[in-house]
Amino acid sequence: MRCHNCGVPEGQEHRAGCPVEVCPGCGAQAVGHRCRRAAGLLRVPFLHFPSVCARCGAIDPPWFGVPDVVWTYYVAPFEREEIVCEPCFKTIVRLIDRYRPRPDWLPTKAEIATYRAVWSRFHRSSLRGPQRRRLAAELDALEAAYSPRRSADKTHKSTARRRTSERV
Repeated sequence: MRCHNCGVPEGQEHRAGCPVEVCPGCGAQAVGHRCRRAAGLLRVPFLHFPSVCARCGAIDPPWFGVPDVVWTYYVAPFEREEIVCEPCFKTIVRLIDRYRPRPDWLPTKAEIATYRAVWSRFHRSSLRGPQRRRLAAELDALEAAYSPRRSADKTHKSTARRRTSERV
């Protein structure tokens, strides 16, 4: 297994500037990061820890994004921090929709498709600066459009990008 970004094999330190490298002091992305806790610590070598779907056990499933309100409606509270692959999520949606009428406040399938298209551009993006911030703002606007007017819990914070963050 090699780092998908800089190509180093497992056990070796990432090449300088690799965005996958983490800070040895706090675990944040190391590129452009200055951490006082990292002083004197060795760099963290690349090691692959696979992601596993909590439902079917698929190893390193492709990431996908849905609005928070959709995730919280369909995924049980004690499973929301778990990784779920897209086929399993679609199965969960189908099973729940079969036995429970879909509420009007839930985003439509077209709205979810719009969100997913923006999320996909953001997730796959290697953009920096204003372009990346524009995509992030577009995602935040979509979350705001779905959550406040439709969700009973108006105080929850956006977790979509954290929950579906890039594989490292």
